[in-house]
Amino acid sequence: MQQNSNDYVGVFGQNQTVTGDSGSNSVNLGGDGTSATVYGSNGVGGYVGLVANNQSLTVPNWASTVVTAAGVTGETISGSHESVKLGDHASANLTGDSNTLGFSGANGFVGLQGTGETISNNDASNLVNLNGDGSSATVTGDVGIGLYGSNQSVTLDSTGDHLSVYGGFTGENITATGDTVSLGANARANVSGSGDTIQLQADGGAYVGVFGQSQTVTGDSGSSTVNLGGDGTSATVSGGGYVGLCGNNETLRAEADQSFTIATAPGVTGDTIYADNSTISLTPGWSGSIYGHDLTIAMSPDSGSDVMVYGYGDQVNGSQGDTVQADAYDPTDRSDPYAPYEPGDPAPGTPYDPGDGTPNLPEDPGDPEEFGDEEIATTAKAKPSHASGAPATDARAPAASRTPSLASPTPPAANHGATSSGSSAEIATQASQLASAMAAFGGSSASDTGHQTAPPAAQATLTVDPSQHGHTLRHAA
Repeated sequence: MQQNSNDYVGVFGQNQTVTGDSGSNSVNLGGDGTSATVYGSNGVGGYVGLVANNQSLTVPNWASTVVTAAGVTGETISGSHESVKLGDHASANLTGDSNTLGFSGANGFVGLQGTGETISNNDASNLVNLNGDGSSATVTGDVGIGLYGSNQSVTLDSTGDHLSVYGGFTGENITATGDTVSLGANARANVSGSGDTIQLQADGGAYVGVFGQSQTVTGDSGSSTVNLGGDGTSATVSGGGYVGLCGNNETLRAEADQSFTIATAPGVTGDTIYADNSTISLTPGWSGSIYGHDLTIAMSPDSGSDVMVYGYGDQVNGSQGDTVQADAYDPTDRSDPYAPYEPGDPAPGTPYDPGDGTPNLPEDPGDPEEFGDEEIATTAKAKPSHASGAPATDARAPAASRTPSLASPTPPAANHGATSSGSSAEIATQASQLASAMAAFGGSSASDTGHQTAPPAAQATLTVDPSQHGHTLRHAA
């Protein structure tokens, strides 16, 4: 064909070759099973139409326009930097990099493989599967997306999209806002954005790293794992499975009255946890606030952690170097001034709104001058060394990194005390004094969990605020 001369040719058969398809020229492949390689001119490619089923087209030059007829199926297209549009109810496989894919109708399907792909669409009935390890795409408009390969990357530019990670694929990175992301069994992905709903298959062994604000995760149960990554991430999680907090100033809202296993990464600060009936393991250097009832909170030995506990029926296992401030509240009494949060209430009560980003009450319940708190300091003659319960490992590696990366799903180990081997008389006396003092302020109690001798060291501080419900503070030193 003479380039850019308004030429037209219809091609039938197999292994055909066409040259000069550029500018105003056009080529149609006709007849089921036709295959052809169509050459044009880079930057001024011509037009190629696929008008029958099971056709195969290779376009070596870039900037061609490829269009399928409505209803054709089984098409195979290979090219890079091309513009490809599917007709109504058409299906095709497209391989190459930096292509632009669109749909002119509904119920279309494309298997897409390559990097730097762009997908545009305005009909949710169309579906694109991103195939092949390492493929990447940006999606604009409402379309269904499936990830059918590992280490893929997808950005969803519009709200309301639905993306599924097929079971067994790992290393996926998804950026979305107001979209729905579903993970199959044993799939692993990071999801970044805001206002997304992330659906896990219950007890399906899936892992998701969650980044951003106002994220929602469902189905976290059994062998599933959820880690919050990145400073400032906030998420609501349901299912009663495992959740790790890996960044600073994160907020976790575990579904009320479900039993979770919650762990923190070492050294992170300013986190806020809302949970009930759950086990929380705090690693060295962690600080933040915990709201809920009937919690078991384990602090690592000599961790230097500083935690505020708001709730009732909670048990705290601490050690030397830890600071625990306990402020009880009645979650059924909205007039209770100690009730900053009611589990299950989307609009928490007064005087503190957990949505305002400030994890402190207007008046600090840890200040003895304001609430008449009693600070009870216990100083052991000998520093304990724990035979079991080594310092918990990071919820992801490395802990210092805050960029999206797949975190380790292994829960940090909780410390539950050690076997006693020394200073028992002195410690028993201190525990008795502590229990008596706490009993005068709301019925709280303390008990010794066992010790071993070691060189002299620091103290643990337990501050308890009087209220109508009690905490059990188990002091391990």
